[in-house]
Amino acid sequence: MTEAGLQLGKYDAIISSMNITDERRQKVDFSQVYYMMQNRFVGRSDKAATFADDPAHFKGKVIAVQEGTPQDNFITARYGEVAKIKRYVNVQSPMLDLQSGRADYTFGNMVQLKVGFLDKEMGKQFAFVGPQFNGTQDKTLGEGVAVALRKNDAKLKGQFDAAIDSVKADGTFDQLLRKYQLEDLL
Repeated sequence: MTEAGLQLGKYDAIISSMNITDERRQKVDFSQVYYMMQNRFVGRSDKAATFADDPAHFKGKVIAVQEGTPQDNFITARYGEVAKIKRYVNVQSPMLDLQSGRADYTFGNMVQLKVGFLDKEMGKQFAFVGPQFNGTQDKTLGEGVAVALRKNDAKLKGQFDAAIDSVKADGTFDQLLRKYQLEDLL
């Protein structure tokens, strides 16, 4: 799903861990934030102890990211002059390049990295390395995750905001986080 499909009326909302950014805000409106996306590097487990969040550490390293995402923008701004950044159109390809040795690190949404890579057989030799990053530390990473909506659809925004308030107030949101072991990732 894309913002263009939303604007064309192909669907009413995008619920896909979409981070609010200034660029996206120009195209669509958003519900209230329902969580702050946590981002982190993944690298080989045996090299985790030598990881340093310092541009000098990334000199000559390859970082694989999904193209056009807040994570891509963050990595480019922070490490683009010292590391080689490989960009991919989907979320799986950076993980595959990391596994195959064509990348030293990938950087992305911790939930996607855990569920889509680290919890699978292909991710067993890898681990989260370094600190977590989110939009409160660096606006490049977005203002938080929300439902994307067509511009000026106040009624639908109100309905989503009420639903988000409801599942948070009655404990459903926290129950789902625990059920899927995501409470430490958001």
